[in-house]
Parts: sequence; C-alpha cells; structure tokens
Amino acid sequence: MSKNLSKRNLPLIAAVLLNRLLKPSSKMAAIQWIKTTAFPYFSSLESKYYYHNYVYEAMDETYKNMENIMNEFYHLSTSKPKFFLYDITSVYFDGNKVKIATNGYSRDMRPDRPQVLLGLVLNEFGLPVHFEVMKGNLKDSSTVKQTIKKIKKRFDIKKGIFIGDRGMIDANNIEAITKEKFGYILALKHREAKDLLEKKEIQTEIFEKRIPATIFVDGKSVSSQNFRVKCKNLVFCTRKVEIYNLIYPVLLRGYVRVKNMFYAVLNIEKRAI
Repeated sequence: MSKNLSKRNLPLIAAVLLNRLLKPSSKMAAIQWIKTTAFPYFSSLESKYYYHNYVYEAMDETYKNMENIMNEFYHLSTSKPKFFLYDITSVYFDGNKVKIATNGYSRDMRPDRPQVLLGLVLNEFGLPVHFEVMKGNLKDSSTVKQTIKKIKKRFDIKKGIFIGDRGMIDANNIEAITKEKFGYILALKHREAKDLLEKKEIQTEIFEKRIPATIFVDGKSVSSQNFRVKCKNLVFCTRKVEIYNLIYPVLLRGYVRVKNMFYAVLNIEKRAI
C-alpha cells in the first residue's frame, strides 16, 4: 500500500483499520482511541495529524487508488482466484452532497437517509480483489451479474465458484452465473427452504447420510470427522468433501492472515519512512 498512499495517509489508514477490528467506532472516536494505544509510539505520524479531517483525506486517497490497491492484494496470491466471496453492506449520510446516494433498503434502520452500497469480493485466501461503490437503491441481487462480468474480465477467469448470501439468489442470477461457466454456492431463504420441505421436494433422509472427511492443511492431514451433507450418490458426496477440504483451511487460517496482514502494513509503513 505504500506505493499508493502517502507517508502521512498510510499510518492513518492503518490506525482506523485497527480501530475497526478492535473497537469499532466513528472516525472521530477512532482517532481519540488510537492515541490511547501504543500505536503513536512506533508510528512516524506526527501528533498534529491525529485528527479526523486528516482521516477523511486519507480515505479519499485510498478510494482514488483503490484499483491499484486491489491489484496489490491480487499479486499477494500465488495463483488466479478460484473462489469469489461476495457481500454487500450500506452506509447512510446525514447530508445530501454525495451524488450517488439514494434512499433504499437500510441495514441501519434509517430508510429516511440517503445511502450508498459497498460491494466487496474476497478470494479464497481472504484477500480483497474487487471493491465497488454503488447507488443505494439497488437490490443486492441486481448487482451480481455486473460483478461477475467485471471480475471475470479483470482476472481473465475461465471458471470459478461464486459464493453469496440469501440476498443474491434468484433465477436470473443463477442463469447468469452458469452462463459465465461459474459454479455457485448460495443459501436459500428460510421461507424458500420451508416451502421445499413442505412440498416434499427434498428427500429429508439424505441429510442423515454421513461420510468421512479428512481435512488437509498445507498438504498434511490434521483431522478426520463425519459431517452431514446433502447427497444422492457417491460422486456428489465426494465432490462435497473436495469443496469442504478447500474451504476449511481458509477459515482455519483466516485469523492468522488478518493478523499477519496488519503486521505487514505496519512494517511497510516503517520501511517507507
């Protein structure tokens, strides 16, 4: 990140990110909090810059260079991404100066305020590879097609697996995902799952099947266990185990990767001085 952020703004971004992880608060409160920690003692940032207006300036520079920052994260991976974990959140405003901010479904229970949507895609290593700010009145499901097209073009991906939450699922999206030769993992909404069970379109007995799954981390077997899967035949069950073995190590190492990421940011900042 030192290539894309100034010597002043890099430690400010590191500071607010640490605040977001350890004690989430407003930017003004974040600055007051960071001054009570050990951060100022090993940071090169002058005391006069511990002020929320400078944080906003640092965020502006980060957004202007977001494409290059995403490329830096991409190059931290050893290969092209295979999994694309997509999620959306929203941020509302009290003013009216943000041009693309519009009223829409509010996760913050403030439908009376204009908002923007923030879309983020992570790869299988938990690294961000795509970020986008969108109009606040879009439905989550309406953003899926354009997001897949962008990441496919950007990374020259032929195949991949798209992972989204319940808000992403609809027939048009599934059709668009498969058209791009992507696989998908999408959760059913509670009502949809209940309807399937009531209509007896799901064989409930297949959820009782248990198959052995050996978990591999860095090529070494670390555990063996049984877990419930939805399967109708051996081939399908075997594929479930393969996917489980891919996802589990990512979750297992997630915390360590986040910790190492921030140590790396702090070391970069020291080298940039």
